[in-house]
Amino acid sequence: MVPVGISPEDLQTQRADLAALQSATGLGEMLPETPRLCPAARLQALSRQVHDGLRVALDCHGADLARLVEGRYEVQHRIGEGNLAFIYQARDPVLNRLVAIKVLKDPAQRGPFMDDLADAVRASEEPNFINIFDAAREQSTAYCVMQQVQGRSLQSLLHELRGLRSAGERSSAMSVQTLRQVFVRLVAAMAPR
Repeated sequence: MVPVGISPEDLQTQRADLAALQSATGLGEMLPETPRLCPAARLQALSRQVHDGLRVALDCHGADLARLVEGRYEVQHRIGEGNLAFIYQARDPVLNRLVAIKVLKDPAQRGPFMDDLADAVRASEEPNFINIFDAAREQSTAYCVMQQVQGRSLQSLLHELRGLRSAGERSSAMSVQTLRQVFVRLVAAMAPR
């Protein structure tokens, strides 16, 4: 809550409940009655503070990630979730491209996450696999930045194929031979070297 055209003292006197709420949110500055009189930098700072507060309230992992990569990547929104990590779409302003950032859900799972990351880096050398651009291990979390690919996930494709098979239909989108090739490539990419 941001009071408009009322001093903090008057707010405390007239509406102690709102003053307490404002204090708890950290929005201590008052805006002038006429927004045009408010300096742009103050409005921008207040807007950022409200935005960050909403992000934390709605998605604490995304907010933590945004703080962690601030200045390098601009986290936009969550696009998926796996067993060990949340996946976010972000923008790389230096290279002007969209990327996906996979961030660890639970710090206790750091070992398996880093093993998966090592496998992903190894697989990224294979044709038809995504590229890994960046990775970091912080005290409280770990993340990797990778190429964002548009399209369907392997999981959704497998669910579709399972549904078609149980219904006795054949998929026109993918033949058994094509599916076999996908799995052969997956196995080759994940094999230890």
